[in-house]
Amino acid sequence: MTHGDGKTLWLNSCGCVHDAIAAHLPQLAKYIKWHLCSSNGPLHYFTNAPYLAGDRDCWGLRKGEFRQSIDKTSGLPEWELTLKGVSASATLCPTACKTTSATEPPPVTVRWKPCGMIGKGKERELDAARNAAVWPKATNEELTAPDLKKRLAARLPALLADFHADIEELGFTF
Repeated sequence: MTHGDGKTLWLNSCGCVHDAIAAHLPQLAKYIKWHLCSSNGPLHYFTNAPYLAGDRDCWGLRKGEFRQSIDKTSGLPEWELTLKGVSASATLCPTACKTTSATEPPPVTVRWKPCGMIGKGKERELDAARNAAVWPKATNEELTAPDLKKRLAARLPALLADFHADIEELGFTF
């Protein structure tokens, strides 16, 4: 990249460099909060802030929570055949159906169990949720109480008015 005077300039960083902006251009520090914000509001406002404030993993599950799989074609729940608590797929190995015993082993129960996943959950990231919502003074209770999306929607008009004012303060047309 070259400057108009022919000197070569090198791009030394890109992306989220809030601390560098605040250090080198302190007059712009108050606008850092608008990073990833448009005239519609912060990027993914109604999904990022609740996800970051929540304790559910990317599948929407809390730690230890089970969700049964659904077949994509039929839309029906998926089930797995079990034998002695072993998956049916494991019985493909001949040794899975053999045992050693001086007497006849007890009868075996074959049953179906739901196929699915167990959630891993995640830790709440409340500071990141505050940033995503552009709501630095939000309390932990405000971020973790039910209906966060409703609270975000209620504050969005005022947030956009502040954004609009800051954009015009910088000399841009909104």
